[in-house]
Amino acid sequence: MSLLVFQKLLLIEPLAFQSVRLGRNAFYSDPRKKLYVNNLKHLLKPSSTAEKLTIYQHLPTEKPVRFTAHFGMRLPKKPKDKAYPIVRPDLDNLLKPFLDACNGILWMDDSQVVQYGEGTGKYYILNGNNPYIMIKMEIL
Repeated sequence: MSLLVFQKLLLIEPLAFQSVRLGRNAFYSDPRKKLYVNNLKHLLKPSSTAEKLTIYQHLPTEKPVRFTAHFGMRLPKKPKDKAYPIVRPDLDNLLKPFLDACNGILWMDDSQVVQYGEGTGKYYILNGNNPYIMIKMEIL
């Protein structure tokens, strides 16, 4: 049995980053990733005292969690399959920076995410709607 603890819609363009990249003779982290993670942290933090005392009252948790994320993205320009375009970014590279951003806010460490919820994935928006990230966290 799980307990739904947190659900939020973030109006931000989903971006994907690898943990570390190989550059010329060295490994490095994309500097845009840090800015993106900081923006996500800002959006994830409570926006009011009332929110902090209610929704965020038991967060960050130290228990195992199930995490669900819907990444609403712009449809690629010329997809072969409009229902499920097989294009970059990879889902795991969308999840990595987001899980990092949740550290210390929703959970202590992203190693506590032991399951991804049903429906976690990339979704393509139509008709000029704005990109988004919808998240849900359940304590197991």
